[in-house]
Amino acid sequence: MIYDDGSNADYAATVEIGSDVGKWRGSDNAKWLYERYVTVGLSPAEKDIELDGKLLPSFSVTVLLVTPDPDRVDELNCLIDLATRELAARYKPKGHVFVDGKRCARN
Repeated sequence: MIYDDGSNADYAATVEIGSDVGKWRGSDNAKWLYERYVTVGLSPAEKDIELDGKLLPSFSVTVLLVTPDPDRVDELNCLIDLATRELAARYKPKGHVFVDGKRCARN
């Protein structure tokens, strides 16, 4: 990766958000719930971008939340904050960590 503006950054950050299409969860009182995720990653700035145009992070944290509403902005903001804090706290040169995001639920 070569930066046109001559960036002196040591790292490149990535943020990916998404949700599944939902499914019925629970046995007695089943509810339609979605699994929402946020992945925040860091890579050395000199790492090359993949052929599909995506930068795969060297280290990343994915926070998962099961929620009845995948469009809540307050939950998304909380997931991004949590993923970023966990990335800073658990950083190592390579790896991927999964974190339960239920503290971000706003049921």
